[in-house]
Amino acid sequence: MDEHEARQGERQIGAEEEPGGYDNPLTRERIPEEEKVEVEVGGYSANGTFLGELVRFTAEEVGSWTDHSMATSRDDRGVTYTLYKLPGDPARYRVHEVAWTRWQGEESEALLAPVDEDEDDVTYGPGGALSYGSYTEDEARLAWPHLFAALGMPNVRDLD
Repeated sequence: MDEHEARQGERQIGAEEEPGGYDNPLTRERIPEEEKVEVEVGGYSANGTFLGELVRFTAEEVGSWTDHSMATSRDDRGVTYTLYKLPGDPARYRVHEVAWTRWQGEESEALLAPVDEDEDDVTYGPGGALSYGSYTEDEARLAWPHLFAALGMPNVRDLD
């Protein structure tokens, strides 16, 4: 094998790396790429037709948790919460909340928090009134303590 073939082999090995990130050539650590996520925000009619808007933003999905406490048979109703970490330092967060039902004739709703506008005067779609902000980690933990706990990220308090 000559030097040219050896270099081509090295390139092929590098080309086989998994998508969604790359290896740091100095430390060989995985570095995830920041990707745009797309979430539905708005209502769903009783027949399941989505009536809201798709909202896209750059973030990493930290995890999801479904609360079935309002369900009568453990899986017929629930609220699914998804925590997103936005790029930057210090970290900022958004939470996507979907209140869903499997009962025919009942409507569902999806929200993205925090919302900067008055939630009582919501208009979805182009020209809509919603403006989305972000939480600091402390604000997100205060607003969504059950979500952080369910994701294995409980609040920690150092006494010393």
